Amino acid sequence: MKILLAVDNSKFSEAATEAVITQHQRPGTEVKVIHVVDAQRVPTRYAQEFRTESVTEGEALVARTAERLRTAGIKVVTDVEEGDPRARIIDNAV
Repeated sequence: MKILLAVDNSKFSEAATEAVITQHQRPGTEVKVIHVVDAQRVPTRYAQEFRTESVTEGEALVARTAERLRTAGIKVVTDVEEGDPRARIIDNAV
C-alpha cells in the first residue's frame, strides 16, 4: 500500500502523521512525505530569501516526520517541492 502524507507544520499534519502511525497495518506500506513551498505568496523583492528559508524549513519538517514514521517501522520516501500546494499534492497523488 502507498500513502501520500502532505505536511505543513500544522496540528492537522501532526494528527495525520499519528493516524498513519497508529493505523498502518500492512507490511510493505510505503509513505511518501511531501511538503510544498508556495513562494508566490511573497512580494518579489523577498522571494529568494523566503524561498530559501521555506525550503530549509520544509526539509527539516519532512525529515522529522519521516524519522517518526521510520521509528514506527514504516518505509518512507520524502520530497520538498515548490509551486501551488494543491496542484503539487494532487500531482503526487496520481
